[in-house]
Amino acid sequence: MNTINLEWFYYDKEGTTCSRCKSSIENIRNIVRKMITPLKNIKIDISLKEIPLPESEINMSNALKINGTDIGAILDNSNSVLIKCSDCSALVGKEVKCIAYNYQGTNTDIITEQMVQEAILAMISSPSAKAKAEAVSKVICDCKDECSGTHQI
Repeated sequence: MNTINLEWFYYDKEGTTCSRCKSSIENIRNIVRKMITPLKNIKIDISLKEIPLPESEINMSNALKINGTDIGAILDNSNSVLIKCSDCSALVGKEVKCIAYNYQGTNTDIITEQMVQEAILAMISSPSAKAKAEAVSKVICDCKDECSGTHQI
């Protein structure tokens, strides 16, 4: 079985992180949860590792890598940029910049479910598995753990 590995990097100070990181990880967790069963049905596992960063690496906060590649490099017309993060600046007591993305021509400092889903599908290498995954993505469910994976397209 193939595995899609997601690594999300965030700054954490004594259990506190910024609002944009909170929104990003919520979106990432949601889409991973929705895709687990449909991807298992085509023999692809998905894992998510959340990696807290020290203050010295705060400029990597809110970065998402999929199989070691930054999501910005995976998505067409997207790239990562550093922009001021007022929440993180308040946490560390000085102005800092964190990762944001220019996605489909718009700067976004929150990683969306659509971005993650699109990047995951792009990382599936087998043409037949990719076609199945794209079909599956049209019926991504919200069944939680009870999903049978037998939804109709």
